[in-house]
Amino acid sequence: CLCARARLLCSYLAMSDDDKNTKTGSEEDKSDNESVETEWANLDAGLFIRTEVRKPHLTFRAFDENTGGIIFEAKRCWAGYTIYDHEQKCLGVFEMNWGRTHYALKAHSDKHVIVEINYNFSTPYHTFEIKDLHSGTVIKNRLPVWRKQYNCWNLNFRKKDYRTSTKNFQMADEKGVAIIEMGKLEDGYYRLEHVPDIDRMHLFVLAITRFQI
Repeated sequence: CLCARARLLCSYLAMSDDDKNTKTGSEEDKSDNESVETEWANLDAGLFIRTEVRKPHLTFRAFDENTGGIIFEAKRCWAGYTIYDHEQKCLGVFEMNWGRTHYALKAHSDKHVIVEINYNFSTPYHTFEIKDLHSGTVIKNRLPVWRKQYNCWNLNFRKKDYRTSTKNFQMADEKGVAIIEMGKLEDGYYRLEHVPDIDRMHLFVLAITRFQI
C-alpha cells in the first residue's frame, strides 16, 4: 500500500558522493563558479511527495515521513490544483498564471490568498521564492553552481543519495542557512526536509510548482 511504501522510503537514504546530487543545467551557461560553503538548520521534519500520472495531469500526495500516513492530496482543477487533507476535506485552491511564473494558495474558508510563489526565468538559472502573506516571511532558493566536469548544475545535499533531477532544490533564510530541501528518491517519489516551524501545506504547494516549469 502507499503508506507502507512511504515508510520504506524512510530507510532509503544512503551515503554517496556529493557530486551525484546534481541538477540538469543549460549548455549555454558554463561558469566556473566554485562551491560555496553552506550552513544547514536542523531539518528534522519531513514529507514524502508522490507524483502519479492521471492523464492528462499529475496528481500529488504528501506523506508524513514518520508515520507514512497521507497528509495532503492535490487534484487538478480549472484554476490549478485543489488541496485536500487526509479525510478529503478541501483546504484550499492553488492557482497559477498562464506563464507559470506566479502561484497563489487561497484558503477554502474565505478565499483569501495565504501564500504566493514567484519564479523568475530571466536569470541564467531560474530563481524562485515563497512568501507567507500572514507573517510576511520570504524564503528564496539557493542557486546551484555549474560543474564543468559533470556538465550540470550542482547543489550540495550533504552526501544524501538523491537522484539527478531538475525538481531538486534548496531554500535558505536571510542568513543563507538552508531550511528547506527536496531531492528525488526514485521515479515518482521525492523527499522534502524542512525546519519544523514552516507550514507543511505551504511546502506541499511549493513542491508542486517544481513540476509546472
